Amino acid sequence: MHPDGTCRYEYVNPAIEAIFGLTPDQALNDPMTVVGRMHPDDASQVRHHYGHLAASQTPLRYQYRVHHPKQGLLWVEEYAQPESLPDGSVLWHGQIVDITEFKVMGSELSLSRARLREASELAQLGHWEMDLRTNGVWWCETTCNMLGCNLCDFELTAEEHWGRVHPDDLDRVKANHEAALCARQPNIKPIECRIRRDNGEFIWATHWARIRFDELGEPVQIFGTTQDVSERKRLEQTLIESKMAADRANQFKSDFVLGMSHELRTPLNAVLGFGQLLQHDPDLTPEQAANLEEIQKAGQHLVGLIDEILDLSRVESGRLELSTSTEDCGMLAEESLSLVTALAEERRVRLELDVGDGIAVDCDPIRLRQVIVNLLSNGIKYNRPNGEVKLSVRRQGDGEQESVRIDIKDTGIGIPQDRLDDVFRPFERLGREHVEGTGIGLVISKKLVEAMGGTLTVESRQGSGSRFSIIMPLGNGAHPPVSVMPSVTMKAKKARGLVLHIDDSTTNLRLLQRVLSRSNGVDYMGSPTGSLGLDLAIAYKPRLIFLDLELPDMHGFEVLERLRSMAATCHIPVVGLTARASAKDISKGLEAGFDRYIGMPFDIDEVMSAIQAYMADDERSLS
Repeated sequence: MHPDGTCRYEYVNPAIEAIFGLTPDQALNDPMTVVGRMHPDDASQVRHHYGHLAASQTPLRYQYRVHHPKQGLLWVEEYAQPESLPDGSVLWHGQIVDITEFKVMGSELSLSRARLREASELAQLGHWEMDLRTNGVWWCETTCNMLGCNLCDFELTAEEHWGRVHPDDLDRVKANHEAALCARQPNIKPIECRIRRDNGEFIWATHWARIRFDELGEPVQIFGTTQDVSERKRLEQTLIESKMAADRANQFKSDFVLGMSHELRTPLNAVLGFGQLLQHDPDLTPEQAANLEEIQKAGQHLVGLIDEILDLSRVESGRLELSTSTEDCGMLAEESLSLVTALAEERRVRLELDVGDGIAVDCDPIRLRQVIVNLLSNGIKYNRPNGEVKLSVRRQGDGEQESVRIDIKDTGIGIPQDRLDDVFRPFERLGREHVEGTGIGLVISKKLVEAMGGTLTVESRQGSGSRFSIIMPLGNGAHPPVSVMPSVTMKAKKARGLVLHIDDSTTNLRLLQRVLSRSNGVDYMGSPTGSLGLDLAIAYKPRLIFLDLELPDMHGFEVLERLRSMAATCHIPVVGLTARASAKDISKGLEAGFDRYIGMPFDIDEVMSAIQAYMADDERSLS
């Protein structure tokens, strides 16, 4: 560089062509051709640096861009050392290096770091390192931000690191690390714990960590990540609380339904019981008998509705109990058909049964029979006069895919295609409210079948009848039928003795008293409380006791237990007579020690059968 600002190259080697696309002669003859290949935004800066550093005799190191005619844009770094000459010129000794590849790598690395930082921030995932030799700890920026701290404020140590963990979680977290260290395992089991922020607030975090070992196999460092999962924990807690609230609501609903069932059964017991008494009156006129028959039908309809609402409540709350076994399909089908024969005869509907040989099904027999009977009853009620309902049972599928298909097909009025989805909705009668029914039988049937591992579907065309199909798991073979012992029947001996009835309902007491007044030789005594009933049992030693469960002073099971524990009363037969009349209640009652269990509203014949069984003279015969 001359004092007048002009410049020229004294020497240029051939490598200049790879960087500037110029030959050494071109650069020596016209230095401005080199400047012309520099990026316009950088050329003036290069000249400025040369002039400024020449005055201070300071070495040059500068990066700039070059336009190569074939390779395009290149990044170069120039190094030069100034030397002052006697005439005032400055001779620069330098070299230019192509750093394009390093620039690209650096740019990509910076981009990767930026992406990693952004991903860490979005995922709230910080990382840290702990030196096991010095106890020094390093946190990344995301970890610091997560904990609301500034690393400039303190020296980070292992003690500070562990001190952030909630006291209730610290031992568990440390033990998790120690287990991996002792076992010389590189991966530390992920663990969740609470860690403290600078403001004293605790957040939930998940820790993942890995141990690094030296060449001797000794642990020297732990590298870990910490992810803030407070929001997930909050949502989990919300879900838990929501589930608990839903469970409480379901429990309340179930308790309410159960309580209402008990409260409805008590007055219905009076309606149906006194109705049955009136039906035995020989002086009834035909009109009065017809009216009583309607009362009985309406009462029985209400009982059926109560039972179905209870079933629906149990299914929806997930508290339905099933007793699965392998059953003979033919026997189930015949039993189901026999239960609807009277209804079919009344409605003038033919019944047809078609069952394949040797087909067994895995099911709860009581519940599957309930479903089949419900579908048969619907097929009869929604049929036409002289119509037909066909029950068929077949195997379907091959090998492990085999199943049992039970079809109930009728020739009734059918269901419109646009209403098929409404069939399994509660209280949906499809505009046929004039037909007797509750509107929830199909809903219960579908849920019962699904609870037993099967499916229930419907096909129908308006005016051409419907077909309901049950698909159930195929059984490996039904249990052989249990042999029936000859029944014990009484000769013409009459029942005699005292009956004690313990029930807090005066209506129920009065009803049973009226029922027994028709039996000569049977005396009646009632008690509205359990304690009084126990005293009467000890004092009068009745031949039979009818016992309710819901008593004002103690539960019926407690009364039963005391009766069984006393020598004076342990031999007396006790029959449960209560509105707690579900299958589960009956099973529980018999397990508790009742000799029989009769649900209310009760059938007079069933009550009289118990009296005859336990109060007639002991002379018996086998039939």
